[in-house]
Parts: sequence; structure tokens; C-alpha cells
Amino acid sequence: MCICFTANAQEEVSTAFFENQVMRFGQLDPTKVPTGILYEAGFPFTDIETFNGTDLPDSLYVNGGTVKSIYKTIFSSIVDETNESLYNLQIPDEYEEEWLSARNTDEVILSGMLFKYNLFKEDAYQQEQIMVNGSGALIDVPGQNPYTENYTVGIAPGFKTFYGKEMNVKLPSSLFKSNLLENIENIQIDFGDGLGFRTVTFNQPIAVTYATPGDKEWRYRIRISGGLTLDSRSVIGIVDWENPIPVTGSVYCGMWNMTRKVTATKAHLGEYGELNLTIRCSGDGIINNPLIVVEGFDIGNLFDPESK
Repeated sequence: MCICFTANAQEEVSTAFFENQVMRFGQLDPTKVPTGILYEAGFPFTDIETFNGTDLPDSLYVNGGTVKSIYKTIFSSIVDETNESLYNLQIPDEYEEEWLSARNTDEVILSGMLFKYNLFKEDAYQQEQIMVNGSGALIDVPGQNPYTENYTVGIAPGFKTFYGKEMNVKLPSSLFKSNLLENIENIQIDFGDGLGFRTVTFNQPIAVTYATPGDKEWRYRIRISGGLTLDSRSVIGIVDWENPIPVTGSVYCGMWNMTRKVTATKAHLGEYGELNLTIRCSGDGIINNPLIVVEGFDIGNLFDPESK
């Protein structure tokens, strides 16, 4: 039962790995895994134990890629698809496509993960709470519970840079994946704008304004029933369109070392084209790497829909 559910996520990674997982975990009773998610049974696209919501070293930040990897790891670790808390989970490809489709130039669309999952106790084998048969497969021990539990959390926008100092930020309910939705009391975000933590409601935009450009740390806090608080953190770069600032480079070259917004003077089909022009001077007064503008397919709209 669990084998079929995880096949699609893991066949793309390694058939040998998948076959080994089938052999190792296929004889366990999946209904005895409380959350229906067993970390060791999945493929570790990222180390979800690192993103536990309680230990946040200075270097631990989440980005869009991290959020996707957490979801793929959790999805591949599902061993009991009959668990009611997992009924509405999409396959990872569908989820990623939905997030990309939701992104636009008018809003910053967040996505987030909050999961409780199971893993084996460190001493489960020594305490004879789990056994290994002659072929290396794990088997249940009647009356024993070899599992412990942990949390993983991560929230972030799908991009790293926003052009402008004013934005609307939204967290769609369909892009927040969790097996603890009924236990969430509130979600708060500190956008680093001086207003502190603000409560965020699913599907409702919240206005954010910055006085200055630069890198902004966004801190996320989720409170669940029982008083547990879990945190996550990301960084977004803010570029000021109207008053561009110098960009730090190997050589500072006056006012030309900056990013500037350029708007076309002639309309095409009623619209005026815009582009981001960044000039980083080498210091010798010579244009060494000219900007080449090609009319045609705009791949930026595919990967960074927020770019204006």
C-alpha cells in the first residue's frame, strides 16, 4: 500500500534506492506509524530535521527551493495514505505548478510547510522495539512502539528579489501544506519593516512598505494548540525603483554603479515596455560587457513572475 504511494516521487531519483526502501520497510504495518509519515522510508531531498522550527542558527534561512524540498521529502515519506490528515496532499509536481501559476507582479505569494512526522527512536533496535529479519527487512515487534515524532516547518516567497518598496504579501491556503491544519492557532510574520509580528490570514493580502532598500529578514511564527511555537526565516532583497542606490562591486564607479528602471517611450499594443538596467563600472571608463536586449521570448516571466 505504501509502496505504490511513494513510487512516483522516488523512481525519478533512483530505482535502486526505491527498491531498497521497498525491501527494508515493506513489511512494517504502516497504520502503526501515528502520522502516516516515516522519515527513514522516504528520499531526503533535504534534511528536514534541520528545519525543526525550534533551532534557528544565524545561517539557517529558508527559500522557495527549500520549501519545495521539504514537501518532496515529506511526500516521499508517506507510508499510510489512509491517514486522514494526509488526504488532501497534492503530488509535488502539481503543487509546484500551482505555486508558479499563482505568482504575479501585483503580489508576493508565499508558500509554507508544517508537518509532524515520525522517525525511529535512536535506541529502538537496542530496546528490541523493532527487529530485522534475515533479509534485512524491518519488522514490527508486537506491543512495541519504535517511533518518536518531530516537526518540520518552512515558509518563503518563491524568489529572492523584489523591485519596489511597497508590496502586498499573501499566503494562499492551498499553498500551505500541513497535517496539522486543525491545530494551528495563528500564523504571524515580522517583515522587518519596523511593525513587528503581524497575524496573517490565509488568502488575505497584507500591505508591506519599506523606508529603505536592501536585504530584509522575514521571520515566521506558527503557534499550534498546546502552546508550541515554531519559527522559520527567509531573506528578500528590496530594490528601489525610484531612487536607485549604488551596487557594491570590486570598484566603486560613482552614480553609474546602480540598478535603474527604464520605460519605453513608444507603446506597443497599448503597453509601454519596462526593463531593469544594471550598470557596474569596471573603473576604466570602457564598456566591457555591454547589455544586449533581444526582442522575443521572455523566460523571466516563467521563472520570476513577480519581476515587473
